[in-house]
Amino acid sequence: MKKSNIFSSAVKASLIGALALAAGCASFELRQSDVFADEEGNVVGVDYGRRSKDHVFMVVSPGNGKLVEYKSDLMVRITLPDGNRISGYRTLNTFPVGTMYMTDDERWIYLANGFSCRIYMQLDDKSDYLLVFEGNLASAPKKGE
Repeated sequence: MKKSNIFSSAVKASLIGALALAAGCASFELRQSDVFADEEGNVVGVDYGRRSKDHVFMVVSPGNGKLVEYKSDLMVRITLPDGNRISGYRTLNTFPVGTMYMTDDERWIYLANGFSCRIYMQLDDKSDYLLVFEGNLASAPKKGE
């Protein structure tokens, strides 16, 4: 996967579509908020939580290669460096490590991995994903919050 800094006006049109999809989601119960920063000073805010109902993705089973349902009530709300927001839902992880969340339209992938995260955006031809953000934990909730 390629890396690029795509947080420009060229991407805003695709973000508007993702935001429209996120607007109709079930209720969200916030569990944790984190802030991640990259080497260039870009900052991403991530709210982790649960939906009031399961979200369903159709995924290819690694065991038999058939399409199966993957259900989860885990969700993230992400504020990108340009201020736009996307929502992703826990799905079957295709990476060797971490926890993967994906937008409904499969345009964005958020990969949480301990004290770091990565965000990928699908290429226009849908052939691959481009790494657009890679950051480390910069702020976490204080104990008791």
